[in-house]
Amino acid sequence: MNTQTKDRVVAGTLIALIAIGMVVALAVVVRLTALVLLVLVAAILTAGIDPLVRWLQAKWHLPRALAILIIMLLTIVVVLGIISFLVVTAVSEGIQFAEHTWPAMQARILGWAGHLHDRFPFIPKLDVMYERLRAQSGEIAGYVWSTTRAVFGVLGALVSVVTVIVLTFFFANAQDDMTRNFARFIPPAQRAWVLDVTHLMGRRMGGWVRGQLTLAVIIAGVVFVGMTVLDVPYAALIAALGGMGEMVPMVGPYVAFVPALAIVLVTGAPLWKIITVIIFFIALAQTEAYVLSPRIMRQAVGLAPVTTILALITGGTLFGIVGAVLAIPVAAGGRVLLRELVFPAIEGRHPGEGKSGR
Repeated sequence: MNTQTKDRVVAGTLIALIAIGMVVALAVVVRLTALVLLVLVAAILTAGIDPLVRWLQAKWHLPRALAILIIMLLTIVVVLGIISFLVVTAVSEGIQFAEHTWPAMQARILGWAGHLHDRFPFIPKLDVMYERLRAQSGEIAGYVWSTTRAVFGVLGALVSVVTVIVLTFFFANAQDDMTRNFARFIPPAQRAWVLDVTHLMGRRMGGWVRGQLTLAVIIAGVVFVGMTVLDVPYAALIAALGGMGEMVPMVGPYVAFVPALAIVLVTGAPLWKIITVIIFFIALAQTEAYVLSPRIMRQAVGLAPVTTILALITGGTLFGIVGAVLAIPVAAGGRVLLRELVFPAIEGRHPGEGKSGR
């Protein structure tokens, strides 16, 4: 058997094994979707924090486990701080709204609705509907609370978060040992190349974490400055919501827009301010979608904008919000695998001969 025939046999075998592996992986994902998603989140977070962990190890000569623990504790503190800020700000500003803004707004709405009912008798009187709503507010509150518990599954979500934290710590701490054990199953001739591709996949997937955090900070900062300049109440709360919403790619501006528009409408803002707020968020959403996100994500994960959009749609359709969040890092890792393994095998070349996905 000559070299060319041997290469074709190897390429055909690789393609067949990849196809079988994809079918098996799909079957596993379908049956163990929840567990697979948790493991995938932990793996992506591991890739995201790995450069920080290695930097901390090199700078302070710390054991890897201690460096990981420090990074994770700092992350948890920051996240809890943001959540606490949102809760405290929402409660304090909600009380302020209820004491100072709502009474005048309520009287204005009821007066306007009364004039409207006088002109068009077929329209129900708003004050009657309002009194009925107040009478049933306790039942409504109970229903909302029970529905929220059923839909969001607070206990299940807490267990999932703890599971991801534990898995991330385990993966990050055992990363080098796992890599060495994985390398033993690879023939020596291809070992360096496979490990290089695996490292590149991890770097691309981890780059998404850092890129998305960068986008979240940018969106939160721009929204805060914009709302402050436009003198929109609760600017910090709106900005924090926008930054958190940006963790789902390209959603942050819309998450911030809804409360901002509601606030300027109910507080009786002049028409020019309402129009300006709408224009501001349209411009922010377009800038984020066509300027910020493509540039940052191309540098972080190496994906073209159209690939990013298709990955978001596919992930969101299959697995909802979690799928949309994980779509880009998975697509980035898949791109490296295609360019470094699948395409060379199809073209009859040895892996690593073609252009790299770096």
